[in-house]
This record gives sequence, C-alpha cells and structure tokens, in this order.
Amino acid sequence: MVKSIAVFEYTVGGGFSGKEIDSRLAVEGYAMLYNIVLDLKNSGFRVVTTLDGRLASTVKIPADEKLMVYGDENPLEKLNPILKTVDGVLLIAPAFKDALYEATRFMEKAGVNVLGSNSSGVLKASDKRLTLLSLKKANLPTPKTKVAGVDEDVDEVRLKVEEIGYPVVFKPADGSGCEGISIVKDYSKISKALNLIRKNTKTKHFLIQEFLSGTHVSVSLLTDSKNVLPLTLNMQKVKLQEPSKTSEYAGGVVPFKHPMAEEVEKTAGLAVRAIEGLKGYVGVDMVLTRQGPFIVDVNPRLTTSYLGLRKVLKSNFGEVLAETCLNLTLPKKIECRGVTIISKMRLTKKVNLKSLASISKNVEVFGFPNSNLLLVTVYGRSISTAKKIFRRFKSRLEVYG
Repeated sequence: MVKSIAVFEYTVGGGFSGKEIDSRLAVEGYAMLYNIVLDLKNSGFRVVTTLDGRLASTVKIPADEKLMVYGDENPLEKLNPILKTVDGVLLIAPAFKDALYEATRFMEKAGVNVLGSNSSGVLKASDKRLTLLSLKKANLPTPKTKVAGVDEDVDEVRLKVEEIGYPVVFKPADGSGCEGISIVKDYSKISKALNLIRKNTKTKHFLIQEFLSGTHVSVSLLTDSKNVLPLTLNMQKVKLQEPSKTSEYAGGVVPFKHPMAEEVEKTAGLAVRAIEGLKGYVGVDMVLTRQGPFIVDVNPRLTTSYLGLRKVLKSNFGEVLAETCLNLTLPKKIECRGVTIISKMRLTKKVNLKSLASISKNVEVFGFPNSNLLLVTVYGRSISTAKKIFRRFKSRLEVYG
C-alpha cells in the first residue's frame, strides 16, 4: 500500500490567509515546497498539501492533492479531515509568531507522526533566548549576548549595548531569516533598530549580540532524536544592514569546502544534541571567525540550503528524510557530488522565467506573483562549472531584462 505524506508550508500554503503574503519569505517557501513534494513523490509517497487560493493559477506544486485555502480559512483545519489517512506530516514554517510551534502542536494533538522536531524542541529552537541557554549549558561557542525587553527605552538598551561594545547586532528572539535584524554601529542607530525589532516580533524580549567578523555558514544535519548525521557544510551570503535598510539572506554555496569543516560539523552536531526534541532535518547557522566557529542560530525545519543539498546528494532526500523520521533510522553515510549555487536576486524588469530556466537543465528558477524577487539554484560538477553556468544565466537575465 502506498504511503501518504501531508506537507504544510506556511507562506504559500495558507499561513497568510486573510493577510498580504510576504514575498520575501514566500519565494523561498515556494521553492522548498515544490522540491520537497517532488522528492517525496519520487520516493514513492502520495503527497497532499495546502495552497493559498490566491495562488491557484500562478504557483504550481506537483502534489497528488492540493487543498485550497480561501479567505480567512485556517490551513491546519483544512488539513484536519485527511490527517487520519496519512502516514506523516512535514511542516515548513518560519519561527516568527510561533508559526512552526503552533503547527507542530496542532499535529501532535491530532495524533499525527511529524516528520520533524516535537513541539518542545521547536519551542526551544524557535526562541533564540531559549536556544542560547541550551547552547551555553552545553558549553558551546556563542556570541557575547545581552537579552533586552522590547519595551525598554533607548538609554536602558544603550547600557546593555555598551557592555558588549559597538558594533552589535539586534535580533528578534522569534525571527526567521534576517527579518527584523540590523547592525548597530553607534548610539544614534539604537532607536531605529529598536523600532524594527518591535515591528518584527511577538515576544517581549530580543537579543543584542556582538558583531562577528567572519564567514557565514550553515550545517545541514539529520537526527533521529538520538544520533546526529552532518550532511553538508554550506556557505551563506548574508547582508547585515543598518536599521534604515533591510538585512537579507542572498544565497549560498552547497557544499562549502573549508579547512575548519570537520570542527564546524562536530560543533553543529553538539548543538543539535544540546536541544532536546529535535528530529529530522536541522540547520545550524554559524560564523567562522579567527577565534573559531560561533553558533548564531538553530533551525528545526527545512532551510533554504536544502535546495542545494537535494541536488548534490546521490540519494533522494525525500526517502532519506522519511526513513529518518518514520523509521528512526539514519543512513550509515551520505555521499555528495558536485556543487549548487543558490542566489536570491531582484529584477528590475519583467522576464520570462521559463526561458531563463531553459538555459541549462542544471538551472532552476522560482519567482513569485507580483514580486521582483527570484530564487535561483545552479548545479555544476565543480564550483568552477557552477559559476560558469551562473554567469551565463546572469548574462541572459540582462538580455531578457
């Protein structure tokens, strides 16, 4: 009998029902949803998902069944009637406003096997303050940090900043990606940074962290809740901006060769073990400095790096994830070949996405309705080959633009 998996992705799956869809998050969400549905189907699963009704004619998802979410409908309630018929559910949601935690709790109450972390693990990893406490308890390297209240005035916050020393990074405790994050280089920027935090958090506290100069990376890992298997070290292109501008994730390289790779992967594995309740795919964000690696975030869900990971893995990621979460069996080893470049780009003019993708079978392009954002993945057998294909893609983009 064919096994069934339900997949809920927050940004295009109805999480913004009744509200404007955040295209900065949705272009990544769309790409992840499309590909994980494809991977699961190619592994022999029947896949059911939800889709925001406003996207019915523009966002194509290769699921066997799509449940449309209209108006103010709750997408989780929309899934509820079919939950007794599926073997598991995969949740992809940002940390902000407890989206991933609430979805996980909903599924646990429904008695469904979640292909990911339990609600306790999600709660600890989604609140950066709780994450920090777990990492510190395990004596793992983290940036100098002060916790501040969102209602504190500028001078109260200034005192905490000065204990660390400029420049610092202001970070929402429940942020996702780079939402609400800014770099504060002097006293004059505190007020704007504080306002940015207040607009992008549901919690009553936020983090003030030392600015770390170094290379931004992430480690993609699998865990069966007891054992941990690092998959790839990934380079991340992160643009940290002052509060008057927008900080953003701009892409990366999967995998990333670095002399510290073994130490970094070991540290990431210890971070996963330090937070009880994590299972399935976990992404650990770090900064590699001259003093060594520092952990800055733990993501208890699929991350954008998965889009590169799935292309370099010799095995099908959907099958590996299902085996890890449903049968609690980690693969003995993972083999990779080639390199994927991930790039998040802004267009100045309308382009034909199908024509762009036709440049090479190794190029995948995702856009989002009424948005100038593109998410592009480029695979090559080596980093030089991937860069060559990517240069050709960008030159075609200029022609079409």
